Amino acid sequence: MINYLYTLKYNEYLDKRNQVSNNWSLYVKVLEDNKVKYDGVLLYQSFSENWVKIALEKYKNYLSTYLYSFITENNLPTMFEVNDQVFKLEYVFPEQSCVVGLPIKGNSQYLEINPDGEKYDYVQSFVTFYDKGICLVKGNQLFLDGELLYNSIQLKTLCDSIEQDFNKLDFQADKLITFLKTNYPNVKGYVCNGFSSWFNKKEV
Repeated sequence: MINYLYTLKYNEYLDKRNQVSNNWSLYVKVLEDNKVKYDGVLLYQSFSENWVKIALEKYKNYLSTYLYSFITENNLPTMFEVNDQVFKLEYVFPEQSCVVGLPIKGNSQYLEINPDGEKYDYVQSFVTFYDKGICLVKGNQLFLDGELLYNSIQLKTLCDSIEQDFNKLDFQADKLITFLKTNYPNVKGYVCNGFSSWFNKKEV
């Protein structure tokens, strides 16, 4: 069993101009089976006490789901969504609470995107992570593990071929889900506009 103990610390230091500055830091101690696995891991720093307190609540209520993966870099999510855009997850920097995502080839939803990756603060931004094996329909496109499986035209063609109503992918996607379970053995779930379905290959 894994438990997290969070600590807020106030820091004062001399900056490059020899003036006294300060910031706030959020640390975590990771206990695994009541034994300390990681201690004093820096999760977030800010000059604002309020942002550090927000970070603390966000870790407790949401980000703790991914925290162990972030620290160990094992089984990281494969993609994330922010500002209605989907990115392939490249790096996670827990000490900065930042995530770096690469643009997904073929995704038609991007505007001006840095080809070397976009960096987002996942405390100050609302970032939704998707684990390996999760199919995501976003902007009428189908993504899996940071790759575009079907663009909007291809997805519409696929739905027509399997008699799936293209306008019901967010609440009645049974035929598309069956297709995914049958043709993509590593798929574990399906998400579209708040609707989700979780499954495994054995159910087919």
